[in-house]
Amino acid sequence: MLENNDQSIKSLFDELESDDSQARGRAAYRPSELAEAAVEALFRGIASPADRDHRGSLLYALRELNCSNRFSELFHLALNGDYEVQRRALMILESHFFRITHKEFQDSMNALFEPRPRKNLTDRDLESLREKLILVISRVAISQNEDK
Repeated sequence: MLENNDQSIKSLFDELESDDSQARGRAAYRPSELAEAAVEALFRGIASPADRDHRGSLLYALRELNCSNRFSELFHLALNGDYEVQRRALMILESHFFRITHKEFQDSMNALFEPRPRKNLTDRDLESLREKLILVISRVAISQNEDK
């Protein structure tokens, strides 16, 4: 498990700036490990009912991180979240590359046209959102195998 405190960040920078090339080599992996752990923690927060009012902020924190294996979750948030959550999830979907399975593709297309009302969306707003999400779907790569 990764340490998560100011001291571990300081030690990371110390190792990256070290004269010892082996220490620098070991430390070189830690930023990506921290980023992966951050993505997992942020998505746990997004899924938590306790963080419902903070989902937009948690999504904002994800904008520069690798979310390429989180297409379905982001798509669901873009389609069903409140305004801020929709905008932030859509921003990530539009700016990242995704490889999805055929099932994820089918599920996304089906969800787009599910005949159910969406809170706080007029018919025109929903149509605009659908158009944006169709563009997102058109840019994904569909994997030939179900494991991506």
